[in-house]
Amino acid sequence: MPLMADKEVVKVLDSIARRRRKRIVTGKVRGGKRSEIITVGKQGKYLKYRTPPDPDKVEDIALLPTIRAAIFHAKNGKVEVKKRDFREKVRRRKISTFLCFVLDTSSSMAESEKIAGLRSVLDSLFLDAYQKRDRVALITAHGHKAEVLSKFTSGVDIVKKMADRVKFGGTTPLSLGVSEAIRLVKSKISTESSTVPIMIIITDGMANTPSVQGGDVNEELQMLASDAKELGIRTLVIDVDSDNRAQPLSDLFKAGYFSAKGVAEEVEFVNPAYMEEIEKSLYLPMINRDTGGFLFRNFPENAVDEALERVKSAGIEIESTGCVHHCDPNEPENMCRECSLKYELGILGKKSEPMPVVVIDRDVSPEELKGRIYLKYMLTPSVFRDVNRGLLFIKNVDLLSEESARAIADVLVSGKNVVEWEGNAIEHRVSFSLAGTAESGDIPEVLREFFVSTVDAGEIDEFEMRVRSSLYKNEFEIDPRGFEERMKEKSAGMAEKAKKARELIKDVRVPDEFSEALDKEILEIAKSVCAFDSRLIVEIEDIVEAIRFSSYDVEGSAEKEAYADAIEELMEIPLVNREISLIFRNFPENAVDEALERVKSAGIEIESTGCVHHCDPNEPENMCRECSLKYELGILGKKSEPMPVVVIDRDVSPEELKGRIYLKYMLTPSVFRDVNRGLLFIKNVDLLSEESARAIADVLVSGKNVVEWEGNAIEHRVSFSLAGTAESGDIPEVLREFFVSTVDAGEIDEFEMRAKSVLSSVLSAEKGVSGIRERISAAKGLLPGVQVLDSQMDSIARVCYEMDFEGNSSEVKIVEYSRTIAALEGVNTPENAHILRGIRALSSRMKANPELSESGKAEKEEVMANG
Repeated sequence: MPLMADKEVVKVLDSIARRRRKRIVTGKVRGGKRSEIITVGKQGKYLKYRTPPDPDKVEDIALLPTIRAAIFHAKNGKVEVKKRDFREKVRRRKISTFLCFVLDTSSSMAESEKIAGLRSVLDSLFLDAYQKRDRVALITAHGHKAEVLSKFTSGVDIVKKMADRVKFGGTTPLSLGVSEAIRLVKSKISTESSTVPIMIIITDGMANTPSVQGGDVNEELQMLASDAKELGIRTLVIDVDSDNRAQPLSDLFKAGYFSAKGVAEEVEFVNPAYMEEIEKSLYLPMINRDTGGFLFRNFPENAVDEALERVKSAGIEIESTGCVHHCDPNEPENMCRECSLKYELGILGKKSEPMPVVVIDRDVSPEELKGRIYLKYMLTPSVFRDVNRGLLFIKNVDLLSEESARAIADVLVSGKNVVEWEGNAIEHRVSFSLAGTAESGDIPEVLREFFVSTVDAGEIDEFEMRVRSSLYKNEFEIDPRGFEERMKEKSAGMAEKAKKARELIKDVRVPDEFSEALDKEILEIAKSVCAFDSRLIVEIEDIVEAIRFSSYDVEGSAEKEAYADAIEELMEIPLVNREISLIFRNFPENAVDEALERVKSAGIEIESTGCVHHCDPNEPENMCRECSLKYELGILGKKSEPMPVVVIDRDVSPEELKGRIYLKYMLTPSVFRDVNRGLLFIKNVDLLSEESARAIADVLVSGKNVVEWEGNAIEHRVSFSLAGTAESGDIPEVLREFFVSTVDAGEIDEFEMRAKSVLSSVLSAEKGVSGIRERISAAKGLLPGVQVLDSQMDSIARVCYEMDFEGNSSEVKIVEYSRTIAALEGVNTPENAHILRGIRALSSRMKANPELSESGKAEKEEVMANG
């Protein structure tokens, strides 16, 4: 990944933006996160007070200074505050910044090193501009013209894509580019004078073409520097030339200066997302040798190397006699000759030592593996001697020679290393766990049966790895040392779990229904997974993971129960947090019905006044008329009742939803009355009538059900969680913004669904629902205290930027989803896995309704119109 010099350019930009202006800014300003101003108003940090120039226009009175001023005019001990005494608060606040990029795209910039430096710096600046809510413009200068590719816009991602597509060629009319930038800024600050404008010139300093024929480039630039200063435009010059030729330009503009020399150099970044997959998988055969061998395909080599280093240094220990074979003092039948003799003499020692982890590659020879005889009764050091009771990792198993593959297979089958030479033979016991990597080729036939599990990087969810990688990169760039320490702590935690698992594995129990139905190799992997998670009873999730690792046949289709389980689990999210609404597509209808029945019968309770509206006794402001009167009279009751779960379909009418007035002051029963403080589930939302969709949207926006008839109107407060199903059609436009996530059965992990369906025959047919009530009750209580860290907010902003999810609302939805998942899992701070689920949820929504992307339609049209 790029060197941390990329972060340095952001620091230079920030220092330019934060140069303070002495004058106090008045009027409306647009919020941001980079530049600071001194202003009056109700937003910002209170610094001091002043006497207002116009007392009639004071918005934010400084109370104590105002009273003090009035005291000076007090007569006969009577204090009277008049307008002349008014003092108003002066505050410091952050505002939006204009960043106008001027790119030198002449032929001299077409060198690979310069382009790499330019791209690297632009990536950092555009990402930072997105996170700090700046508005950006883009101008290129080449040949005999300057071209405005985009006027100022908050669609940073769109402008970045334009910058990525620029072509290089021609002479360098830099003065034309700067002139266009000044003109663009001048027109903008005429309407937003408070906003800080910054011109960012990226060049190699070889300006050679004046704006008019026969003119002088340097004189033109000097005049433009004077114009920029007069307009208050701050400048940053980024020099991509190895000899720093743009330094004089920086001096001319009295600008900030940054040299991009060396910025594009690459340092190795090991993606922790891949490394963690390898690391955890490597521990499983080390926990339990009966799991069989693990084969890794298509993983980056540096991720494999890093994972191996961490496993080696994990400090997993074995009890040993201290000999070169690492003999087990508790297994005399498997000891070497030396240890057997000491055992018989009663002088055998014991010690703890690290579990051997030996790495070999495709070029290993049979002699290196086995050793050779010397002095008739001694063996040279060998791989089999060193790896006994440890892990043998083979790089490129598919390229191993047939002889070496045969030597390894013989030892795995016999449990012995036998070496013969000139009629002499020496043998010793050997056992080890097996793992390795392979490219696209087949592994030697003699070794295939020993590799029970295959972990293929190409089959790991690409979306998940992309997001996890982005989250990790953001953490790294914010705090490299802290990130490295956290990764070490995480790895140490994984190692600690593996150590405990080696002790737990002997006590792990497999339920009879699994033991009778599944192969031993799957059960052994499942036991290791279970022990690694510090549990003693194998659960269905352990079996599913074991099946994923193994070659177990899961042909066929997923059954209703598996889909119902998935729907039920997801339905808990809107039940805990009303901000999250879900739409389900392509699920079997009977699975939806089954999940709804489970949720209804779960016994999730709410505290209520007992009225037909299910009013909350702790929220008098939201009560119906009847409960409000009882509250005022002090006779309001309280009771616990089931949370309402109301299911409607596409044929529901507005009257059924809203109810109708009778006797002028009464409403008939209605969906909105019955569902208050519960879950409204709409079957076939995409087929809902426009009138019914509008009625639901109006209630979601206003929080009220308002019914009018013959001049009479009745209203009552309504709030509910929302979920529903849809076929292939679009859901009504008025409801789209309310559905945070689209869950498509076709995009759920198909393997897991089929695996759970295979297992359904060995599981109890009766699904328990008591756990739902406890989980939701606990999560609702925990949710208010679940907080997303500032660093996680930065990571979420980065992912939204990279995946074209523009705007605050996208980030808010991800945060709410992540908080809800964290609450359901009983933690106070969301982890990366929770944030990942939130990002995936928003991604599915954008995929289903691409026009909802806030970086999308409006800003794309704005950019294209301006460009």
